[in-house]
Amino acid sequence: MVEKRITQKIRESETEAIRGNIEKLKDELRTLRNSKAASGSASKLAKIKTVRKNIARNLTILNQK
Repeated sequence: MVEKRITQKIRESETEAIRGNIEKLKDELRTLRNSKAASGSASKLAKIKTVRKNIARNLTILNQK
């Protein structure tokens, strides 16, 4: 149910806003991977999965537009 609301918000956004969001998510993923290599905290490992899914969700909607 929550994912449907998230995708609806993304669909209502402009393409430039979606691209900006993708860049922010990629930066976040990069920092999470760096911290994983440094310490490997379990909470950060779980967050990597959600960030990757959010990037994929944004790219899918962007490609549909």
